[in-house]
Amino acid sequence: MNKICSLNILNSKKNIWAVFILISIAFLFLAYGQGFREDVNGDYYIYYSTGGNFFQNKTIYTQGLADGGFTYPPFAAMLFQIIAIFPFHVSAFLYAYFINFGAWFFSFVIIFKILHQLFPGKDCLAPLLLAFICSARFYWHNFIWTQANMPVLLATLLGIFYYLKGNYTRSYFFLLFGCFFKIIPVVFLVCIALRRGYKDWGKIILLALPFILLPFVFRGFSRGINDWVDYYNAFLKGFSQGQIDTHLISMGIPSFLTKLNTGNQDLQIQPILHFSSSSLKKLILFIQLFISAVFFGKIIYGIIKEKSKRFCGIDFCLMLLITLLLSGRVWEHHHVSTSFIYAYLFSILIHGGYKKMKYVLLFFGPVVGIMQVSSDEEAVQLMNDSEFGLTSAIWTADVAAAKAIGDKVETGTVFMNRCDYLDPA
Repeated sequence: MNKICSLNILNSKKNIWAVFILISIAFLFLAYGQGFREDVNGDYYIYYSTGGNFFQNKTIYTQGLADGGFTYPPFAAMLFQIIAIFPFHVSAFLYAYFINFGAWFFSFVIIFKILHQLFPGKDCLAPLLLAFICSARFYWHNFIWTQANMPVLLATLLGIFYYLKGNYTRSYFFLLFGCFFKIIPVVFLVCIALRRGYKDWGKIILLALPFILLPFVFRGFSRGINDWVDYYNAFLKGFSQGQIDTHLISMGIPSFLTKLNTGNQDLQIQPILHFSSSSLKKLILFIQLFISAVFFGKIIYGIIKEKSKRFCGIDFCLMLLITLLLSGRVWEHHHVSTSFIYAYLFSILIHGGYKKMKYVLLFFGPVVGIMQVSSDEEAVQLMNDSEFGLTSAIWTADVAAAKAIGDKVETGTVFMNRCDYLDPA
């Protein structure tokens, strides 16, 4: 059998649900512990207190904080009213279980459905499991710090799912939900709006109105306007002017370059770069603008060249990477979105180039890749189907066969029964 035995077992729906129930019970206890460990110093307390302040018509944004204040749009504060209904620790327990764990599970359900649309008729369970393993660290980090990234990820994935199904109204709705909960999915919304054309822009504006107006219903016109002004001053203004988080777990390009320029005294890491503050800021801005120009140039070129073509999986991977690489604040728990990137890339490797993966992926690694072939012709085909071609070696006692195969192999040098000789040429 070609399929791995464990995958055959997991293909049984009963076994999948049994595993899910066991994991759910385990996370029930984990969420209980996490919820009752929360205190006023965690981010969850910010969400909880913001929900209470929103309901009591109090100020929800604190100005002048580099970190530690509420930084989501007013619509998110409105939703956080729900968690403020319960006592703090009970609320944290319910949030950790139903939002962070529950959304973790459903995010992979949605990714699985997206993979079936992108790779119809293919087995999508193997790449999904590999993606789960590779991204588990980021999901776990999101869980133990009781963060609010899962609703945004779910909304983004649902936006992608309905876009691929051709239901653009639902796609816009979920992407708008994500944008007004946390601004990150705006890249997806802009790209899809550009691809679909101006005929959909009116629909997007109409769908956005509830997310804008509902907080005004709760807070009144004057307070609602102040909320948006405070949101801009407390969050958008700083990052639009180049503010960068330099925390150790901040992972974007701006943060990475800044840490290379400053080093880390606590870890006794010396600076590698030696730019002035203004020069570093210009360098970061140049990189952000360059990558953005290349990305949106590709998007616009694709729209002009192939107007009827929809976005594919790699386009959505690039959109996710843009949000992770260019922002001034990208912490480890924000990387839960890499689950989709991993799932798509593993699907490409398994369904589109699995053999190539096996003998290219470990290039220069301390591993010898051995592949079984049915003929010399297949061996030559696989050898030539590679991005690399400096030298090759043919191991045989038949000199004539070595010469015949060597003439077909597309490498600079062909050795027989050795590969460690320095070519005098």
